[in-house]
Amino acid sequence: MGLVPGGGGMKEITMRALERNAGTLAPQTEFLLAAIQTVSAAKTSGSGFEAIELGLMRSTDGVSLSKKYQLVDAKQKVVSLLSSGYAPPMMKPFPCPGLNDNALLLMVAKTMKDAGNISDYDYFIMEQLVGIMTGGGVSKGEMITEQYLLDLEREAFVRLCKEKKTQERITHMLTTGRPLRN
Repeated sequence: MGLVPGGGGMKEITMRALERNAGTLAPQTEFLLAAIQTVSAAKTSGSGFEAIELGLMRSTDGVSLSKKYQLVDAKQKVVSLLSSGYAPPMMKPFPCPGLNDNALLLMVAKTMKDAGNISDYDYFIMEQLVGIMTGGGVSKGEMITEQYLLDLEREAFVRLCKEKKTQERITHMLTTGRPLRN
């Protein structure tokens, strides 16, 4: 609808992509690009296992095999965590993908635009996605926090909300139930 996932969505998608890359020999951009394609294509999962495959969930996240048992499974997980003395993890700084990855990912997006696969406005939205996922204007390897990504996400979300084309996309989706490519 002309927006980036808000409420921590882009931060979490970015963190999942970086986690999936850790310990592999693959370039970080491979995982970031897959995440950007998932978001820009508005892909959704049909199951918990598909969500893991798309990088929307961790492989260690629990999956309920039946909608009927989701609430029961979630409650059991919470009770188990409480009884084991669970404490939320501390936010630790991590190395930022940075400007080098930003340039490479934007080049891929520009190629998609030049090939006619995405519109000029889709490219503008992808610029926002790439900016969040690569840490804005910081250098590769500079230490950033999850809060920093949340701030970038909020700024991009608000920036896009002010755009006429985003407002047109939202209105079109609400009135027709179909996406608008303007």
